[in-house]
Amino acid sequence: MIQRRIPTLHEKPVAKALSRRLRKKPQQPVEQFIYGYSVDTSAALKTIKKVLFPFFIRKKGVKRILEVGSGTASLSIALAHAFGKGTQVIACDAQEGAIQVGMKKLALLNSSRTKEEYHRKLRQKVPNQFWADSELKRIPKRTATIRNVSFLPKKIEELDGVGADLTIANRVLNTYTRGHPEMNLPVFLHSLIENTAKGGRIVLIEQARFVSWFTESELEAAGFRIIKIRGFSGNDILAIRKK
Repeated sequence: MIQRRIPTLHEKPVAKALSRRLRKKPQQPVEQFIYGYSVDTSAALKTIKKVLFPFFIRKKGVKRILEVGSGTASLSIALAHAFGKGTQVIACDAQEGAIQVGMKKLALLNSSRTKEEYHRKLRQKVPNQFWADSELKRIPKRTATIRNVSFLPKKIEELDGVGADLTIANRVLNTYTRGHPEMNLPVFLHSLIENTAKGGRIVLIEQARFVSWFTESELEAAGFRIIKIRGFSGNDILAIRKK
């Protein structure tokens, strides 16, 4: 019986394949570490379309969207494109560095005529930790200028009556469930409610492993309905509340 030796990383064809992957998305230095950002928008967008109410899918009555903990604004830009110019999207994050990256990404998109041009500019000017290929899936081959995104470098607790029809926090709950004394979950939930318009919805999306039974009880006490789903990013928990 002939035994085949497995090539090492320094040998062909493994080395060639690895080299192609590195050339495809080159590593760039990160000037500032941004905590808690999420660049993969595909799971959140699929969850919104599959699970949430016709209120969102029809896109009627949604004039203002507030994304809390927007990070580098990957989801905010995707929502602005999906809902159209009649909907204002506010990207809110306490980290000014993340907001600056989000503004840069939006400027690059608006200065690009095609998806390929935008992709090229991202690779050249934005560290690859701050964007994902899934962002490009929501952009048409010929790009359109997006003017309905605004940025707020603030904590949700510092906002005062935004009046959003849809307030969404994707992968933010885990920041409030790690035992940090400065992170107060009840205050966070109260701030979400206060910045949502009457009749609007608040949607929290989080991986189930970051949400304990105690956190679920706090969410339910604040009027949220818990939905557990399995799908796009493993086991997820959705907490939904209508104001």
